[in-house]
Amino acid sequence: MRMKTKVVYVLVCSGKDTYFEQFLLSLLSLKYHDPEREVEVFMDPDSYGYVRKTGNPLLREGVTLQKAEVPNSGSGLFKSRYLKTTLRQRVEGDFLFLDTDTLVAGALDEVDRTAGDVAAAASINGPARGLTPFKRRLLSQAGFPESPDGAYFNSGVLLVRDTPLAAQLFECWHALWQVSFERNVPYDQPALYAANLRCGGIIRELPGKWNCLVTHDAGLHYFREALVIHWDSKNEGFKRKVLIPHVKETGGHPDAFARSVAMHPRAMGLGLFRPHRRTLVLEKGFSHLLFILKKYPGAFFSVLGLKERISRRIH
Repeated sequence: MRMKTKVVYVLVCSGKDTYFEQFLLSLLSLKYHDPEREVEVFMDPDSYGYVRKTGNPLLREGVTLQKAEVPNSGSGLFKSRYLKTTLRQRVEGDFLFLDTDTLVAGALDEVDRTAGDVAAAASINGPARGLTPFKRRLLSQAGFPESPDGAYFNSGVLLVRDTPLAAQLFECWHALWQVSFERNVPYDQPALYAANLRCGGIIRELPGKWNCLVTHDAGLHYFREALVIHWDSKNEGFKRKVLIPHVKETGGHPDAFARSVAMHPRAMGLGLFRPHRRTLVLEKGFSHLLFILKKYPGAFFSVLGLKERISRRIH
């Protein structure tokens, strides 16, 4: 019987942002739905010092805080991506990486039985083999070639086995991300796309319920069955309505409302995660259509572009 795969986070934070608070909410949701799962949190020295100083009780049981050295840089984005792309060499055994802007909505036992060296869900819950114009621009700027065989995955949820192939992918990913960063493309997903190509396409696609991207219409189709909800740290509405008043302003001790969000993220409804969206009927229709078109990348991205143009006119 396979042991429970540990969950790993990367946390770069300070008292001036809400990254620590979103991590606490994600951790709380994991503790509610899968309480026996081991957790490791990798942080740069400054973040480690800040988190240890809080003495937060959520970190006392089943959570290991790891201080990891990173090159001296003032950029939190640099530190977080540096740690993320070097996790395979830092973690012992298999692990499931979760971004801090995620909420666990169910037990994760299924991931323990999932085969493959590395697995991830497709970006924007769309076709893995297909690129938006924005992604094409990023790849071009970073100097990475496009390929019809290339698959573009979201790196917010990654299942990583302790295998030579997984180690090879991470080594390549880290090297290419450093090139990408130097070319003013700090995001890690273009480098993951290029690394996966170089390593023979070893990343296996996870179903959308493992990384339900509620900021994208295709992800709405997976909301009811989502095991991990990815709400996007750029969502100012969620931060303003949930994280700040119910976690940060309570001193890092989630209040009753925040605990309800962590315990029942799906039951709270899409309005919690998409507070400024007022065209829900239209979005549900597009969600269903985009799900049907997942096998046809050209049609999928054409409809997605059409929907975005309509939304801009409505809003």
